[in-house]
Amino acid sequence: MEIYAAIAGLELLKQPCKATIYSDSKYVVDAMMAGWVTAWKQKGWWRKKTERPENVDLWQRLDVLCQTHQVEFRWVKGHAGNLENERCDQLSVAALRQPNLPADEGYENKPETEGERLKLQEGEPCRKCSTPVIKRKGKWKPSRDYYYDYHLFCPNCQTTYHVEEAQRFVEQPPSLL
Repeated sequence: MEIYAAIAGLELLKQPCKATIYSDSKYVVDAMMAGWVTAWKQKGWWRKKTERPENVDLWQRLDVLCQTHQVEFRWVKGHAGNLENERCDQLSVAALRQPNLPADEGYENKPETEGERLKLQEGEPCRKCSTPVIKRKGKWKPSRDYYYDYHLFCPNCQTTYHVEEAQRFVEQPPSLL
């Protein structure tokens, strides 16, 4: 909810501007100010090789907004008598009690394989630079007993991703003794 609160606030701004967001979520403040989000984005929204950050859809939205506006995040201690923070807490609890809350599509529709390395598909962001990858025809090399019908390629950083489903094996003639 803290990530969404920052998104909702920034989406209300009519033109690019400077903004300071106060949050009692150290996770949100640190993710934005310590460069965690930037690192996740550079890794194609992965924390580690097999672990995504939670709420990638929300982090992506917040990242875009922070590129539009000059945003600074500041941490405030929660439930410590800060009037504005206490009021935000009251409003969020009241909102949660409202009927017919919209579904969190990112949570409701997250892949069942969350936590496992997901397969990259054409048009998805490169895991190194976030540029959408494109499909390229593969080539067979005589020194190999396999080739790929196609592979995915990042036109920006030149990274090639092999696609397991596109791997084909060729029968080599038996070697002469």
